[in-house]
Amino acid sequence: MHIPAIVTVGEAGEGFNVANLLLSSKKKKRKDFNELFFGEDGRKIEDSGKIKILEGVRWSPSSMNSQPTRVIWEGNQVHFFCKEGGMNVHYIDVGIAMSHFFLRASQAGLKGKWTKIRHHPKAKGRYVATFMIENE
Repeated sequence: MHIPAIVTVGEAGEGFNVANLLLSSKKKKRKDFNELFFGEDGRKIEDSGKIKILEGVRWSPSSMNSQPTRVIWEGNQVHFFCKEGGMNVHYIDVGIAMSHFFLRASQAGLKGKWTKIRHHPKAKGRYVATFMIENE
């Protein structure tokens, strides 16, 4: 069996210190919940069950901590968008966020299926998919 591995080779730049990088207080922080998630008519999401599920999305990994996923939760439909102007890798990030959503929703007892709708009038970026909740 072969296990692939990636190894980086090179020299650190002038003034580079791994300890400072790891301990730096300048690390990127997660975006604010209300910057990423929206309820009906753009309102804040205040339902604690929904917040718990969406916190899993907020803390999902993304390339360079870009957090390109935007979500609109309307009734039994949860729409996922990718922030405009990003790199193609952002769609992978949205896919990771969607899987975190699905896991958290399943843990909360929500059942549903993924689908695509033609157009979302309140888009928060490029539309990706919708999770249709079947037992809310």
